[in-house]
This record gives sequence, structure tokens and C-alpha cells, in this order.
Amino acid sequence: LEARRIPHRTVIFKGGHEWIPEAVASDALEWLAIQAAGPGGRDDALLSGYLTARIAEIDTLVQEGDTAEAFRRLLSLGRQLGSQPALSEYQKRPPGATLLARGDEAVREESQRIRGDSAWRERARNQLRQLSTAEPPTVEQLVTALDLAQVKALTRPGAPMAVRGSATRRLEWLYVTVAFYDAREYVQSKSYAQAMAGLDLGHWIHKLGSESCDLAAQALAGLGQGSAETRYPECGVQP
Repeated sequence: LEARRIPHRTVIFKGGHEWIPEAVASDALEWLAIQAAGPGGRDDALLSGYLTARIAEIDTLVQEGDTAEAFRRLLSLGRQLGSQPALSEYQKRPPGATLLARGDEAVREESQRIRGDSAWRERARNQLRQLSTAEPPTVEQLVTALDLAQVKALTRPGAPMAVRGSATRRLEWLYVTVAFYDAREYVQSKSYAQAMAGLDLGHWIHKLGSESCDLAAQALAGLGQGSAETRYPECGVQP
């Protein structure tokens, strides 16, 4: 998009495999409205309020230690709104000036972590192939093989934000893979024991969502082993 000079904005929010928060959605809609109006038709009050809110968010990210995301947001604002006085002034003094001077390094470090995440996912895929066998591995065996206890520990408050983000990406990818996509395929092929092995691992990562609970109910019914609520308490309180 940058190479083709297409107006765009990139915002990465804290969270798992979920819809964007309301605040990020509002940011996107306001940004689209500002872009649609063009330089000559912009609402000064909307633009001023938008920049004030976005700069405050960048300051918060800096305080939290998320330099890479702070830099990314500042850079994306500057692509189309860099000539605005409030933003140009911010870019000339700390933390704006510091971000522009050091942000590239933070993004490069983040890129290295993302490559590490990709390598870990490939390793995980090799382990998950064992779920399709007649005797799929237990949760304990998979947790050990993938160092999941260590990964999960890094998602807790207190770990550096970049490290926490990497660990969260790994666990969320694994959860969605085993407790939704793979489980759905196993249920459809009536490989119920294999589906339950993946759902058990998903439950170890965090509580099952409603879709996974539905799959668990089907798999357990196929195995004649009772209800999903008995095995996974959270399935009894789904909306």
C-alpha cells in the first residue's frame, strides 16, 4: 500500500482472536470520514478531536513500553495528516521525535519476533499432525512438546509487552486451530476422539467459546460420553 501510495492506516490492538474494540472501530470510521472529506472539506472540529485522541493513545503506548505500535500509529497518521500543526508539533518533541528516531528499530525487533512466531507455528503443526492418529497425544504430552506452560506464563501482566504479545499470538493461533478449525473437521469426519483431543488442548489454553462448545457436544454425543457442560464447565453458561 505504501509503495502504491494508497492512503491507509495500520492499528494493532491488544487482544486475542476477536473483533476489534469499539474504540478502534470508531478510530477507523473517523479516519475514513476525514479522508473522504479531503483537505478542503474537512471538519476542523472532527480533525482536531481525532488528532488529540490519537496522540493521547500514542502517549499511552509509549508509557506502556509498546514502542513498535506507538511508532506504527504515529507513522500512519503522518502519511496523510503530517501537515496538520498539532501533529507536526508533536513530531518535533518527545516522545514523538524520539519515536521517529528509534521506531524503525522497534519494528525490526518486532518483525524478528513475528518470524519466531512463524517458526514456532511450524513446529506446532508438526506436533498437531499426531492428533489424527488412532491414539492422539494427551494434553500433557502436547504441553510438554510445545513448551506451552512457559509460553502461557509470558502472557501474564509483568512480562514485557512485546514478549507478551508474541506469546499471546502463539496461544491464540493454537487455540483457534485445535478448538475450532481442526475440531470442526474431525467432527465432520466423525473422528470424535481426535476432536476431543484438540478441544481438551484448547480448554487448557483458555475457556472454550460457544462454537467450540457446540463441537464438543457433537463429539461427546458421537462417543456416547455425556455432555459438554460436564467436561467443560464454561459450556454450561454460553449465551
